[in-house]
Amino acid sequence: MVLKKIHNSAMFKNVAPVYRRSLIFSIGDAFTFSMMMAFGESFIVPLALYLGFSGAEIGIITGLPIFCGAVLQVFSGVFLNFFKTRKRVLLIMIFIQASSMLMFPLILVLKLKSVIIFTSLAVVYWGFSLAMSPIWASWMNDLTKNISKGVYFSRRVQISNFALFISMIPAGFFLKYMDLNNHIVAGFCTLFIIASLSRFGSWIFIFMKHEPVMEHGTGTDPVQFIKGASAVFKSSKANVLFFLVFFNFGVFAAAPFFAPYMLNKLNFGYEKYIIIQSLAIIGKLIFLPAWGFIMEHYGTRKPLILSSVLAILLPVLWIFSSNFWYLCAINILTGLVWAGFELSSLNMLMNNYSSKETLLAWSWYNTLNGFGQVTSSGISGRLQTAGIFNYNIVFLVSSGIRMLAVLLLAKKIMEYRVYPKIKYYQLFLRVISVRSNMRPVVIADDNSDESSENEASA
Repeated sequence: MVLKKIHNSAMFKNVAPVYRRSLIFSIGDAFTFSMMMAFGESFIVPLALYLGFSGAEIGIITGLPIFCGAVLQVFSGVFLNFFKTRKRVLLIMIFIQASSMLMFPLILVLKLKSVIIFTSLAVVYWGFSLAMSPIWASWMNDLTKNISKGVYFSRRVQISNFALFISMIPAGFFLKYMDLNNHIVAGFCTLFIIASLSRFGSWIFIFMKHEPVMEHGTGTDPVQFIKGASAVFKSSKANVLFFLVFFNFGVFAAAPFFAPYMLNKLNFGYEKYIIIQSLAIIGKLIFLPAWGFIMEHYGTRKPLILSSVLAILLPVLWIFSSNFWYLCAINILTGLVWAGFELSSLNMLMNNYSSKETLLAWSWYNTLNGFGQVTSSGISGRLQTAGIFNYNIVFLVSSGIRMLAVLLLAKKIMEYRVYPKIKYYQLFLRVISVRSNMRPVVIADDNSDESSENEASA
């Protein structure tokens, strides 16, 4: 029923059947990918904490794979030239990533409590995930040429977050049950096996997608990567890239440490940890359609800046109270904010560069982003382990860096289409009001887009 509604949606009105099927398969890929995240990725840091790794080691485990994935992207052209198609490259990388999920249970079974082995597995998992990013972006840019990217990706992400939510809750309670019955190792093993099977399901959806003819020269090798820097950075288009890298540097100063804070400092059980995490997913699920609608009518620049300003406040709010219900409320707000930030940043990067430029731009973005993240998380982790930073200071530093990014670079971000003018507070109220007038699930019939607009303006 849901797939039929997606298939008949107005956003596919001018799309060829083979492209329509591929975009629906891409939603299936997002669904199963999210299941892998819920059953596997969400528990990588808790598993590291269970094995007794320190804050500095957690920073390396979460930061280094991102940098390695960014480095792998530089060789995307080499992969494409060797394997000939984007689909083939992604299928191989997904297979490796799915297999890496099976290695985490092996660590537990063989009792290999080595930070080097654990980090190596994390590098394979997150590294290949990021290495796929520009190739996937190039492919999706071709598939979405004749539809509204804002509408399609907001709905794709909404469904992805729904899958994440319905998977995380049972996963968290299952692990708590296994922990109470002294079967925590079996619990972790079960979750990572389910995660691996979910990613193999994603592999099937990717296999069924159509790949348009790839433009000659799509992809990068180290030489093209360096030579292409001027094409990526020479215009005002690069301002959004610089802003996102700087902002994410601040985000990752704190991001790896929310799990240790909840599990070690506050002594929350796995079920409370997952409930708080899942409420951010609910916030995204609720507000993503509204952000997508707003971006269609008012552009992407202002939603990006608004969500960035709101994101400055998020780490600070964790300082005021450790009450479980308070943190639940904070994470619903977190979902609202990150729904806008993630969708607007994705749209900005997609819209700012042509299909031919997309892969190179994403490679540079993820390389800079990866370097910033491994540096940020490594420094804050080392300072936290040494006792120089406590969790509250880490959260404050994260907010401060985010604020600097907004103050120094946000004004330089350009919108390349003309949209109606609107003030930021009006935009925020518009997001809330549009959400309150939308149907609970924004996967509707052929009149879904028009009806949403009429309801929102009523």
